[in-house]
Amino acid sequence: MRIARVGGETRVAPDNSWMVSPDFVFETFASGPAGKINMIELSGNEVKEEEAATAYRKIQEEMDALIAFQNDIVKQVGKAKQTVHLYAADDALRAAVEGYLAPLLNDAVFQKTKIDREQKLDEIKKGLAEHLATAVPEADPARWNT
Repeated sequence: MRIARVGGETRVAPDNSWMVSPDFVFETFASGPAGKINMIELSGNEVKEEEAATAYRKIQEEMDALIAFQNDIVKQVGKAKQTVHLYAADDALRAAVEGYLAPLLNDAVFQKTKIDREQKLDEIKKGLAEHLATAVPEADPARWNT
């Protein structure tokens, strides 16, 4: 849900032409499930905390109304929601990956050139595959996409 403030007016779902005004203050985008905001983007000029909080309360009201509308349509249609199976990495595999990458990744990512960065990351990928082969031998290396 997007909301913007230009001058003294705040609009929900503003069009872009409205926001090119010299009186533009801020625009923000927020999303999330009913009753919660779990992602925020904010751009603009300096904004008081209370102004931003008011905007997010308004966004939450609008999102909740939209979600209620969507849920009502789903009930009217009567079709069951598709089940999506989410898979999480095995705890041992996760620990082995995190333990290996933690001391290496920062240095690799912050190289001065893209060529150096890519070379360091390739070295890390190869080293990670070798590390996992011994640290978690039951894992399937064909799925690592190195």
